[in-house]
Amino acid sequence: MEGERLASQARSSGLPAGGATGESPGVDAPLLGSSGSSALLQAEVLDLDEDEDDLEVFSKDASLMDMNSFSPMMPTSPLSMINQVKFEDEPDLKDLFITVDEPESHVTTIETFITYRIITKTSRGEFDSSEFEVRRRYQDFLWLKGKLEEAHPTLIIPPLPEKFIVKGMVERFNDDFIETRRKALQKFLNRIADHPTLTFNEDFKVFLTAQAWGVMKRRDQIQAELDSKVEALTYKKADTDLLTEEIGKLEDKVECANNALKADWERWKHNMQNDIKSAFTDMAEENIHYYEQCLATWESFLASQTDLHMEETSEDKPESH
Repeated sequence: MEGERLASQARSSGLPAGGATGESPGVDAPLLGSSGSSALLQAEVLDLDEDEDDLEVFSKDASLMDMNSFSPMMPTSPLSMINQVKFEDEPDLKDLFITVDEPESHVTTIETFITYRIITKTSRGEFDSSEFEVRRRYQDFLWLKGKLEEAHPTLIIPPLPEKFIVKGMVERFNDDFIETRRKALQKFLNRIADHPTLTFNEDFKVFLTAQAWGVMKRRDQIQAELDSKVEALTYKKADTDLLTEEIGKLEDKVECANNALKADWERWKHNMQNDIKSAFTDMAEENIHYYEQCLATWESFLASQTDLHMEETSEDKPESH
């Protein structure tokens, strides 16, 4: 206990670096309580204060050891005891706990799939409640991974378990496979929750809390369609100059065609007038010729009638003696 008290005093006093040999006692160092071990402890503390970041990293690595394996009779170095004290004093800052359990099989007329219950417990203020329970299938996890990759292209997104697709096989729904996938999916979500940036992603929050999941996915589909339309419109705007030039050329062609049509119309109208004039002239000439023939016939008929009348008159006159 004397070693722990000295370690605490050394950390709180903020002693400057230097003034010691810097050599650390090994595992076979004498137990705390003697004057020699106290001097070694002070030198060790002074040496460690030169770089507290290294001390913190080493203290975290100490958590990987099985603390139950230490025996009260095993000699313990002052450094190990300082690491244990510092590790015990560190607060647990984790505020998001995710559990994936209770896989459930669903059979429809189209497909057979498995959903997993996801329980989320949190103390964050941006969540509406402290505990949420939803059900998600593997495709929903793929959706989340895609949204994270889209929102954070420069970050490494935790991997998902491979999708197992073999037509005609139902072994993928056996207990071992389901349990293996459940553990992998839980690890996937917890790695996101522990990430300093991904854990605050809005799509991740929606994935953990949204009940009307179908509505959210339809919203994303509509948004994707909107994005594609906007992208297509952007490409069309890029071709505006070329389209304007083409329209100008077409306008010139239309103007030329219009002028040619006007000239053809004037020509056609003049030709039509000449044709009509010629038709009426021909008709008039034919009528004149017809009337001349009729007049000549009447004249010859009248002449013959006159001659006949004169002959009859002369025959009726008595002869004079």
